[in-house]
Amino acid sequence: MKFMILCPTRSGSNLLVNLLSSHQRLRILGEIFSLDRIALDEVESIIDFPIEYLNKKLDPKSDLIHGVGFKMLYDNFKLDYFNKEVKLETSNQDVEKRNLKLIDFVFSKYSNAQLEHQFDKLWDYYQNDKDLRIIHLTRRNLLKTFVSLKRAFITDEWISIKDRKVDNLEIEISKEELETYFNRIVGFNNYYNEFFSEHQIFKLEYEDMVSDIEGTMENVLNFLGLEPVKLTSVLKKQNKARLRDNIKNYEELKMHFSSTQWSGFFED
Repeated sequence: MKFMILCPTRSGSNLLVNLLSSHQRLRILGEIFSLDRIALDEVESIIDFPIEYLNKKLDPKSDLIHGVGFKMLYDNFKLDYFNKEVKLETSNQDVEKRNLKLIDFVFSKYSNAQLEHQFDKLWDYYQNDKDLRIIHLTRRNLLKTFVSLKRAFITDEWISIKDRKVDNLEIEISKEELETYFNRIVGFNNYYNEFFSEHQIFKLEYEDMVSDIEGTMENVLNFLGLEPVKLTSVLKKQNKARLRDNIKNYEELKMHFSSTQWSGFFED
């Protein structure tokens, strides 16, 4: 059995991946198509032969494994991947260097049309594989998602381990980048709900998961065809501060979005 964890960003999805990884009969691969996390000497072969790469990765390795899962971010294996939600020049130097190096490498070898052709091969393969189960993880408050994402770009820390102290970090967010992000995520969300409308799909909201981890994971395991067992995680919530304490220009943003469909994100 194969399944995809589909999610907007890394933020929030790491907890779900970590929990499922603790199940002895599941093999979880993570972000196998996040190209900035893959050595450049492998990137070209992945772009040229994405389906072969996927199927090799999905080998369960053992008859004891019931299912193999992997994570796809909304922009994985799409041109949008090279146009980050957070401006690279405002990011951690290592994050900027890693992504610029990837961008230079990829566009020195492929045109936009060539990339789209290769990317479409993979996504068409997903759509035609009706046995592929989809766990679609979203978050109700997109502002909190963006804050977590931008903090990760600035610190290059994408997970938080229990008992490790995490310092609070105030960030400034422009109205334009936030509005662009909201529209981008909502657009992707609607697109994928339609794209996978003929698949078995389990829709899960992050807020529901963290409020009832045991009950949520029981439902997830049932969707995957497994008996419920206790799952564990070494991760903790990275940021427990209020939004107004995380965002330097919180009041300015709250006022700007007060008469929009996004106003509810600021009731913090």
